[in-house]
Amino acid sequence: MAYRRIRDLREDHDLKQRQLAEYLRCSQQTYSDYENGKVDVPTQVLIALAIGYQTTTDYLLGLSNQRQPPAGQRETGQTGCLTRMEKSRPKMKACCDRKHGESGQQGANGPEHRT
Repeated sequence: MAYRRIRDLREDHDLKQRQLAEYLRCSQQTYSDYENGKVDVPTQVLIALAIGYQTTTDYLLGLSNQRQPPAGQRETGQTGCLTRMEKSRPKMKACCDRKHGESGQQGANGPEHRT
């Protein structure tokens, strides 16, 4: 399954795969594999992308054509940080790195710590 909407949203926001990979704490290759459907996107990553793009996981998965969540279902305090590409990253218990053996990789901010 290719995740076309994930790619389309990234391109709509003029972001590079590298930037999304950094936000999600995975390699650019892993993120590329998500977009191309070579590996399934973990639930935590889908949630982080939905929050970042201010959309729903259903939209990302192609289960809905409604890009924005209904007003009554939007979570207060959640901001679309991907639209501004803030340095804050989603707190994910498990990261995409584990399946691809990239744990311990150092990013621009030093060693990565898992929460």
